[in-house]
Amino acid sequence: MTIEVIRVGLSVLVETFTGERLATSVNPLLNQLIRSANSCGLPLLGDVDHYDTTVFNQSQLPRLQLELVELRSLVPPSEQDAVSELLELADLVAKKPHRYLIFNGD
Repeated sequence: MTIEVIRVGLSVLVETFTGERLATSVNPLLNQLIRSANSCGLPLLGDVDHYDTTVFNQSQLPRLQLELVELRSLVPPSEQDAVSELLELADLVAKKPHRYLIFNGD
């Protein structure tokens, strides 16, 4: 018997403290963006766990948004739309209290 492992990759969610899901991104470039952030020395994005859950709260959000803006200027054009998508999700978290940006690894 052969077992095929399908690698899904990261997804990013915006959720409230009650677990209500407000938005989701399953952009196929998310894993690459995290690797790029790590190689650029961006501490928050660079330490997102590819295989588990990483949660950012509102107090971490301003630094995370700065890292995303910096990352967008460092990655190739093919990855810039994915960074912009993450910035939109971060903006959604920033709009109201008790929201979280959640990176789900595979």
